[in-house]
Amino acid sequence: MSDINLCVIKLARLLFGEVVEHVVSCLAQKGGAPLRDIIQRSKLSKDEVKNSLCILLQHDLIDYTLSNTNGYLYRLKIDRILLCNRYPRYIYASKFLFGDIAELIVEEILLNGQIIKNELLDQIKSRLADIVEKDNTPPDPTEVDTAFDELARNNFIIEVGGGRMLVKSEVEQVDKMTPTTNNKPSEEVSTPKKGNKRQRSEDIPSAPVSKRLHLEEGTNEINYMPSIDESQSFWRVNFSRFHIHFRNEMIVEVIGKKYDSIAAAIMRSMLELDANPQESDIITNAVRLKEIKSHLPKEVNVTKSILEEYLTILHEDKQLNTGDPDILHIFSEIVKRTLECLVQQRFGSNFGRIFRIIVHKKSLEQKKICDMAMLPSKDAKAILYTLMVEKFIRMQEIPRSLDCVASKTFHLFSLDILDTCTVVLSRSYKAIANSIIRRDWEVNSNRQREMRLLDKSERLKTMKKSVLANTDGNVSIDETIRELEESITPIESQQLKILREKFDRLDYSEMQVDATIFSLRTFLYLSRVQAKDLTAK
Repeated sequence: MSDINLCVIKLARLLFGEVVEHVVSCLAQKGGAPLRDIIQRSKLSKDEVKNSLCILLQHDLIDYTLSNTNGYLYRLKIDRILLCNRYPRYIYASKFLFGDIAELIVEEILLNGQIIKNELLDQIKSRLADIVEKDNTPPDPTEVDTAFDELARNNFIIEVGGGRMLVKSEVEQVDKMTPTTNNKPSEEVSTPKKGNKRQRSEDIPSAPVSKRLHLEEGTNEINYMPSIDESQSFWRVNFSRFHIHFRNEMIVEVIGKKYDSIAAAIMRSMLELDANPQESDIITNAVRLKEIKSHLPKEVNVTKSILEEYLTILHEDKQLNTGDPDILHIFSEIVKRTLECLVQQRFGSNFGRIFRIIVHKKSLEQKKICDMAMLPSKDAKAILYTLMVEKFIRMQEIPRSLDCVASKTFHLFSLDILDTCTVVLSRSYKAIANSIIRRDWEVNSNRQREMRLLDKSERLKTMKKSVLANTDGNVSIDETIRELEESITPIESQQLKILREKFDRLDYSEMQVDATIFSLRTFLYLSRVQAKDLTAK
């Protein structure tokens, strides 16, 4: 099993439970399978498999295609499932950009996969009604509509639509073969939200959910009729828009570290002035100098001549291409620095020194590498071949004669950055899977004792909040709170602290690995886009 498939299976277990994990594991190994094969290979009941497929369809984690022999084949959306590990980052970004209510909206959509607008707004308003501030005044529910409109206007959430149009015969077959939730869902199938959401009969995944499907009698023609009530349309998170935001923030951070805060502000202004940013943009759209100067924040007070000097420096350093941010080049530099740090942290400073020489000099012979790294020939040779075995570098043989004698052959060591990125990306996904496995082990090794401590701690927090909320100003609550805190012994507090530190370290490591994955995937994607454009020309 590949590292990516292992990561996909463990993420499915983390989000949805063991039953869905079995279905995802079957699809990951098989590639694509009909319903009866999934039931047979997973050794689950028919209802459990149907409910699992419904959950995966609801969250847009699988797709189906029509087969001539086996009906509909279900296939995993591998790239989409891998994004599930980035959910906390999406939620935090929405809070950073639009506030706490936007955070709740994005969180609720991610928990449901896709959700009707009215239902979403009602759930958020219900959650806000339970929140009581210190002055016992709940937040204004009208702010929910404003936050939703802001997210939609900036394309961070989008209305579900598009997809393949189905003919009448296919629609009838989908009704027969696509799992439905008419029966009560199995209790063993869990979702990351409160209770299993019942899937509507009209929610065919490939058809636009915001429109009604209309078929002419006696024909296979299909028409889409707009819904009368647009508030009944489904909405989901636009991951591409979040990725553009993460990409821009990473670029600004890199420019700020390499130059200064003024250069970072100029780069941020150029990225924000891009009218229609796309995830596939290698170079952003052109921006005028006057627009950049007017868009800079007030604290960045630079003259036109100084601004031109900054732009000239960025252009000479290849951070700009014809005056616009060169996203591919910037991410190429980010990836090179990431690989250099990875090699040095994993193997040591001597490995990092030789790897940096190869990165900057493109390709070199072993003797020249020894001289530039100032290392003994024996040590340099061992380092080079270790890096080659670990697939960080490659060796190319160039014979000087037709007989290809070893003594008359150049051995050049070089870096194929695309292949190296692919190898590191696979290992990064394996690290995510190992982190999830480790977390499960920490939970299950002393499950009874540690879970009892966590439950006790959560109950005490709830009781303290209740005391603070229901106490009058004339009544002292210090004694009550002290009694609640003393109910946990010092030994239990120490054990609870150790347990939380373990989970915090695992969460932090997953966040760090995900940041590496994002930079690597962005670079690989933009490189493929550039290669495709060059081929088309």
